[in-house]
Amino acid sequence: MNRKRLLIIGGALIALIAVGILGVLGFSRIVASMFIYPNRQPMVKNPGDYGLVYEDVSIETEDGVTLSGWLIKGDGDDVVIIGHPWTFSKYGYSIENEGSLSSGYDHDVEFIATAKHLVEAGYSVLIYDMRHHGESGENPNGGPFHALEAYHDVTAVVAFVSEHPDLAGRDIALLGFCFSSVLDMMAMTNEPDLLKDAVVKALVAVQPISTRLFYEHFGLPGFMIEHAERITVKEGAPPSEDYDPLLFAGNVFTPVFFVQALGDPWSDIDLSRAIFEAFPTEKEALWLEGERHRFDAYNWFNDHPEPLLDFLDRNLKE
Repeated sequence: MNRKRLLIIGGALIALIAVGILGVLGFSRIVASMFIYPNRQPMVKNPGDYGLVYEDVSIETEDGVTLSGWLIKGDGDDVVIIGHPWTFSKYGYSIENEGSLSSGYDHDVEFIATAKHLVEAGYSVLIYDMRHHGESGENPNGGPFHALEAYHDVTAVVAFVSEHPDLAGRDIALLGFCFSSVLDMMAMTNEPDLLKDAVVKALVAVQPISTRLFYEHFGLPGFMIEHAERITVKEGAPPSEDYDPLLFAGNVFTPVFFVQALGDPWSDIDLSRAIFEAFPTEKEALWLEGERHRFDAYNWFNDHPEPLLDFLDRNLKE
């Protein structure tokens, strides 16, 4: 084989390697962007579609973000505030409107069905979109979703309930799914007096997650994770290690009901158990057995509300 042919083959191989590297790094950029510039899920349904009377509410956070919520009033004396996972909305998750990465799930996640169970049991419910999601606003100074600032969303919705003329003085439970449960813990860490004064008395944490471990269980090799982290920081968001749930779980001051699907392929069950053990208060866990998609736990209370209602009744109504 002559020298010219070798040079051509070598150049082609280098080009193929370069294209492969660029493709891999491009995929890690897509993954990073999913977290810092999340796809906005549409409101496929609203509480009225479930026969619930509700009102649209706008809530201002301390740092100037306008949050969108649905307030559904019940006949009882207590309130449940529902927060959603990253890249979801107060409606839930529409499979038809997924972003650049597929969940592999075969039907929607709908939080309003759980809200209906709560309302029928007498609870008032506030479901809200966190910043950069659904119909809520973004950071007033621009830039990406900033995980360490988003706890202001929790303190804002709690303050809204505690100051509402029809809801003031009522006991409050926080029901957080995935990242919103981490925000609930973060709010208890950063603003414990505000939440205690507002009579926050219970936390339901459904599958709190570490973003770093999500990357790993999503199948990204280490160098791709590091590249995604560098992109995140360069864009102005914090590295995932700064909002690991274990940093905040020990500061929770209410009883906790913890839910985790043991077969969740995107989580780390050892971390889930460590988070549960870190809660310093009375706690109970529901470990969903079997080979389940992560989203099964998000929909679980829609068809199995009894454990949730039992926990809330014991910690709010008594």
